[in-house]
Amino acid sequence: MKFFLIMALAFSGTLTLKAQYEPFPKLEKLFEAAEYDKCLEKAEAEIKENSKEIYPYIWQMRCYIAINDLDNYALKKNALTKALNVAIRIKNKDKSGELSNEVKQDFENIQTKLIEKLSGYSDEQYTAGIGLFDKLQQLSPSLTLDYKKYIFMKDHNDVYAFSELRILVSKHYALFKKEPDKSENLEQAYADLMSEYFDLSQPAYARDAFVKSKEVYKNGVLCKGNYMDHLNTIFSNAGYYSDESTLSNYLVEVQSADSLFNDASLKWMVINLKKYKAVAVLRSEPEGSANTIDRLNDYLSSFKIGQMDSLFRLFHYLLDANNRDYGKIDSKKIFAACLEMEQKLNKKATTAECVKSIHQHLILKKKYDEDYDFITWCKSKYPALKVQLAGYHVELEKLIVQQISSDSFTVSPDVIDQYAKKLDSKVIKEKQYKNYYTQLLGLLSANDFSGFAVNIVKALSQFPGDVRFLALKKKWVVADYNANYKRQAGDYGYEKYFTKLPDESKCEPGVVNKLGHDAVLQKINYCRRLAGVPDSCIIDNEVSARYQKAALMMSANDNLSHFPPVTWKCYSPEGAGAAGTSNLSLGNAFYDAIMSQMEDGGDNNFAAGHRRWILNPNNTVFGHGSTTSSMSLGVFGTSNKKLKRTLYFDAKQPVCWPSPDYFPENLLPTRWSFSLVNAEFDKAIVTVREGGKLIPVTKEPIAQGYGVNTIVFILAKDVEIDKIYTVTITNVTTYSYWGDPNNSDSNKGKTYTYQVIPIAIE
Repeated sequence: MKFFLIMALAFSGTLTLKAQYEPFPKLEKLFEAAEYDKCLEKAEAEIKENSKEIYPYIWQMRCYIAINDLDNYALKKNALTKALNVAIRIKNKDKSGELSNEVKQDFENIQTKLIEKLSGYSDEQYTAGIGLFDKLQQLSPSLTLDYKKYIFMKDHNDVYAFSELRILVSKHYALFKKEPDKSENLEQAYADLMSEYFDLSQPAYARDAFVKSKEVYKNGVLCKGNYMDHLNTIFSNAGYYSDESTLSNYLVEVQSADSLFNDASLKWMVINLKKYKAVAVLRSEPEGSANTIDRLNDYLSSFKIGQMDSLFRLFHYLLDANNRDYGKIDSKKIFAACLEMEQKLNKKATTAECVKSIHQHLILKKKYDEDYDFITWCKSKYPALKVQLAGYHVELEKLIVQQISSDSFTVSPDVIDQYAKKLDSKVIKEKQYKNYYTQLLGLLSANDFSGFAVNIVKALSQFPGDVRFLALKKKWVVADYNANYKRQAGDYGYEKYFTKLPDESKCEPGVVNKLGHDAVLQKINYCRRLAGVPDSCIIDNEVSARYQKAALMMSANDNLSHFPPVTWKCYSPEGAGAAGTSNLSLGNAFYDAIMSQMEDGGDNNFAAGHRRWILNPNNTVFGHGSTTSSMSLGVFGTSNKKLKRTLYFDAKQPVCWPSPDYFPENLLPTRWSFSLVNAEFDKAIVTVREGGKLIPVTKEPIAQGYGVNTIVFILAKDVEIDKIYTVTITNVTTYSYWGDPNNSDSNKGKTYTYQVIPIAIE
């Protein structure tokens, strides 16, 4: 009897369960007919009548999913969120999971669509987005979903995103240890965790994440690729200029990785990092330091054979790198380190034999300049080798002379200059002279005024006062003046320089065309060449519109101001900003304004600031705006990276106006100026003589802040054509510039002398 009762109850329970899962075919028909509003209405009614039924919820969920895919539907806005809420109810009601297979695709569809939608959420929607991720976890919990939540958090710069990633990777690894076959594929999460640790400069934790990823994904490539990318990045950041501490950290990282990968490229990285570390110590420590030798030893021990060859490769590498402008290493340190290491590697060799070996290597590589320095260093270091070193010096000089005197030998004047400075050789001096003269003749013949300007300065620095070079310079001054200073025939008025003329009555600034900008550049480049400053300047068209508005304000108000008030006619914020970084002119424009600013007359221009900005060697990019009666020249450079460029300029070279030697008589200014990088002129004295006669000079007040530091002075009498005026400036203090090996030194009481010869040009 009891058995019968139990079976009856069981049968009754089954019937009750089946009744709860009625399919509701009417709702299905409405859904298939795409009558979603009616289907939702009927489903809601069924739920109110019997909330235990599940299928009305299922059809309700499916309607919302379908509505989400429709355009211009009234219920579309929150349809997916409603579908998610209904799906969670379905899951909670279907505790036995009997309908899980039937709704599985629907649940996945909701998750896919919602995550896609979340990717477009703004920062203002961030909190709502996190709420949706939490609901999705209620529907279908997984670590994969946790990873997508982390991506969402990171995209919105949530400070807790990294913590979320660490937790989910830890969970994944723990689950893998329990049931390897059931773990989700989250290799990307491990790779991201490594990247986060690398960004936080925590390579040890990144390495731990990689080790775990190797355990989980034996054939995984994501994490290995991530690790190798990081190592390649840090290696590319290492190099000739890196400091020892940074290189030590890099070396630890790469060596740790090498133990995991056993990759040939990593072994190569280790060797090179040891080399860079030896270089860093060599740069920072005194000549012959024990630490330098230890680091070199560590580097050379990486090679089982060929250590001597590796030493000389490093030696030549350092000497080559030492020819760069910045980060120089005292060559004495290089010589001392190489010599001591050679003695360590070849213990049987004497000092004399090691010196000979290094000398021969330098000769073999034709590093004659470096060999000269090495021999000179050895003479002071090893007096006992005096005779031997004298022989090397004679041998070296013969090789250089033999090479230079060859008709087939061609080399830049700069290289010849280096030889000429160190070796008192008539042959070398003659070759140097011939090179310069031939080169200057060719440049002048080709009307290459820029090239001539650079090289005549170098030639006269090597052969000061040379008559033939001065004769060439005079021809160049005349030719350049005629080609680039004189106004072209029929060049009257400025109208042709505009695409659109300015109109003050309408506050219309106008538009300067390329011809107008080029006319301004022609005069800027001409003046800079004549002064010995790099030319090839350019106009930044992107900023010139602002300077055009500044020029308009000046002409519209018939006044000049670097800080125009808002009450000015045709005022504009852009024009006012440009005025603050401009050379301003009123009464003339374009090239006429440039030459007026080079004259820099007037009581307020005692510092010759306009001229100094135009001749500033540190700037080659200008802004420009002109009306028919005003000009605004942007002189502070540009933020346009495409236009930025550095041209070579010797910072020890003065910039003079009028410039040394021959100078066009009609360009002579009332105020003369002498500029020098990092110079102080507070106590400087200026004297000018003509034919031995002293000409009284008035010094203008010293004013810095306009380009290069400058002293300005006025001669008490007008100069005459073809007379030689000798300018001497004494008691000048110069401070070293960054990159100079003597960076902390200063030279006080220096004297500079040059001549100006005014010439008339027809």
